[in-house]
Amino acid sequence: MCTAYALVRNLIRAPGESNAARAELRFQNFRIWNVPQFEGTNGARFQEACQIFPRTRVSIGDWVYEKHYSSLHPAPGPAPSGLGGIPEDTEDSLLLLRLFKSGDISFAQVSVRGANGSLYTQYPYRVISDIPTVFPYGLRQGECPEWDVFADEVKSRPGWNSSWFMVARRYFLYGGAKQFNCYVERQSGIEINEVDRIVDYMIALEAALVPERDFVGRRLRERGARLICEDPEESEATKKLLRELYDVRSTIAHGSPLSDEQRVFLQGNRGDFENAVRKILVESLRNLPAEDERRKAALSNLWDVSDGDRAQKLSEDFGRIKNLQEKRLLLQRLSKRA
Repeated sequence: MCTAYALVRNLIRAPGESNAARAELRFQNFRIWNVPQFEGTNGARFQEACQIFPRTRVSIGDWVYEKHYSSLHPAPGPAPSGLGGIPEDTEDSLLLLRLFKSGDISFAQVSVRGANGSLYTQYPYRVISDIPTVFPYGLRQGECPEWDVFADEVKSRPGWNSSWFMVARRYFLYGGAKQFNCYVERQSGIEINEVDRIVDYMIALEAALVPERDFVGRRLRERGARLICEDPEESEATKKLLRELYDVRSTIAHGSPLSDEQRVFLQGNRGDFENAVRKILVESLRNLPAEDERRKAALSNLWDVSDGDRAQKLSEDFGRIKNLQEKRLLLQRLSKRA
């Protein structure tokens, strides 16, 4: 038997539950147990956690993800570690926890105890992280069966192993592994720009929703809103939210500082954009085919650029041409094509 472990951080205890429920969360195929705040009779648990994660500091109040395997989990590709697909399965659990609800839950270290009793610790990579947060992940024992149903359903979708979702999941996990903070201290002039998460989130949504290379922002917000909204007012609000996020992404990607308005937006809409990104990725899995051509057709049916949109864009670009001779030449070429 092999056992996978992950040191879980930014998970908070649910208030109002029994001490037993607050000490351990039980799922169908794994459990997450709490490193006790006071040693007492549970001192062995703290020592066990320290032994499982020798390469990192275990703190009182951390949690430990633990999943047992009676045989090696099949790997999706080569498995040079000799542990089959156990590392990938552990990453799947982190991904599904993050997709299930918002919050900065993180796996700070991953270890596997092999069938021979040897302990293997995974080298750090961009998905495994220890980040400070003011947006913790709250989970009750009563939500664990709901998560089990959600995880089984999402993993059964054809798109789960598709090439487009492989890119989307990677950047969603990259983004979730990064600190998020856009704080400015006016008196001291200290400015914190830890907002790279937005760039990763937008790449994840583009990978799911926009295989084309034009009208990217428009396609993203129109298709995203149609996937997760039924009410027209909610749809407009979602499109506005996605427009603002894409503008922040463009500001960062093109090397410009965030404006005060963008900071206010990010600070005031943290929960909304975290929820929207998750909902869009989940609904993409539920509604889009795995095969690329069929997915493109489904996305076009969801929303596509109209001839009027293209004509408007052409008119705007034409107006930006300053040289009159170039304008005349362009009109001649368009006339011949027509």
